[in-house]
Amino acid sequence: MVLGVSATFPLIYLGKLEAEKKIFVSDYSLSEYVYGGAYFVTGVVFFITNTPERFKAKSFDIIGSSHQIFHVCVLAGVFVHFNAAMDLYLKR
Repeated sequence: MVLGVSATFPLIYLGKLEAEKKIFVSDYSLSEYVYGGAYFVTGVVFFITNTPERFKAKSFDIIGSSHQIFHVCVLAGVFVHFNAAMDLYLKR
């Protein structure tokens, strides 16, 4: 959950830079941070609720367990956040 909420830190930084008139926030894609945070939070929801396993026990022991879905969501969130951070770094 902390990783999902951590998407707000770059947004605060962009707001600070815009207040100092160093950048225009409209030049950056803020939706990438929201999507990355959504991936993290979605993974946590799957993991906490045991969504696939609780509906059909013993069917998702090898492939498709909530823990595996959680890890896929974390990797997707990291990829999106990394690309957004590199975009912010390279444009500055």
